[in-house]
Amino acid sequence: MPSPLGLETALLLTELLFRVRRKIIGPPPTPLDDIYFCNTLIPSAFVTVQPQHVSCVYKGSRLCEGTAAFSRPGDFLQSNTVCRHKPRVTMYITELQVSLNKAEEAELREHHFKKLSIDLNKGAGGKEIHLWYKEENCSPITRIQFSFNTEMSEGLNSAGYRKVDKNLNAGTGGDEIYLWYYKGSSVYDIPIVKVDVSTDDEAQKFKFGWERMTCDLNRNTGGHWIYLWLQREKQVYVCDITATDSSAGDQEYFENGYIRVDENTNRGAGEASIFIWYRLTTDPKGGLTDLQISTNDKEYENLQNGNYQPVNQDLNEGTQGNDVFLWYNKADCNSPIKTITVIFNKELVEPFQQAGVHVFDKSLNSGNGSGCWPATQMFLCFYK
Repeated sequence: MPSPLGLETALLLTELLFRVRRKIIGPPPTPLDDIYFCNTLIPSAFVTVQPQHVSCVYKGSRLCEGTAAFSRPGDFLQSNTVCRHKPRVTMYITELQVSLNKAEEAELREHHFKKLSIDLNKGAGGKEIHLWYKEENCSPITRIQFSFNTEMSEGLNSAGYRKVDKNLNAGTGGDEIYLWYYKGSSVYDIPIVKVDVSTDDEAQKFKFGWERMTCDLNRNTGGHWIYLWLQREKQVYVCDITATDSSAGDQEYFENGYIRVDENTNRGAGEASIFIWYRLTTDPKGGLTDLQISTNDKEYENLQNGNYQPVNQDLNEGTQGNDVFLWYNKADCNSPIKTITVIFNKELVEPFQQAGVHVFDKSLNSGNGSGCWPATQMFLCFYK
């Protein structure tokens, strides 16, 4: 960025621009408080009233609102650019951090992080834990994941994800949960512009473009159900979906742009750890249009004959439960799937459905457990 202009040079330049504008474009618009030289703010006290009436110049890829003050292409290459308005700059989530005490909160404030007020250990009796984020206009975070065991961490680490090395369940008897984030540039990496945390699963957020991360941040603590939500710069659609029965290929999936649904579909049933994965696109024509689940041979046959494609992984593999398969459709329609998630609390089914979320009534753990030791019920959801 060029160094700030001297006062005399600034006055001469703005006066010149004012005269050129009057001659080419016409009378000036309403006076403004500030003008910008190559994004360097020159306070209005430095200029007289008339030179403030300066139209906007487009420079490079930065866009200022208003009308160009020059008509020759060469004028756009000048070292100093004057704008009526501050350029529209999208702010991205660029860093995430976690505080476990007041001293860490003070340090994060000093480094210009913003705090989400909800305690991530709410109702669990552990330390008061808060998520913090930083907003900047470059280098956005594009994917967020969680780990609650060593195997889940290995692929994230190998694929270049950054770990926030603070246990989100610190001080409780629950799983050690860690947050990871990634800054990617592939077609599957869409910048994140907002993050939020909920304690009562605010299903209405789906209507406003929010995505709900699947991992309960109070996992196995008995506390409140706590989830991270995020918004992206552009509307996204689920374009690919798959599932795995081991962590051996996690690195490859992460490197190829996949997002892992951070909950084991065999939770509470033992044996293999099964995870669903998906990728995103900004092209609605490339999005999946429907998902279905089969839990018996008849359902399998009906979906097979109904133009659906199976995800080639039994979501109940290694258990005594039913064979559970996920199916998808990519028919030509105007209603692609925007996001998917999983819920465990049956009390959430109705509010999710009322918000327009499709919730499958078949548990991904169908047939597992017993009357005395039931497996965790989990319900796949998607929103269009």
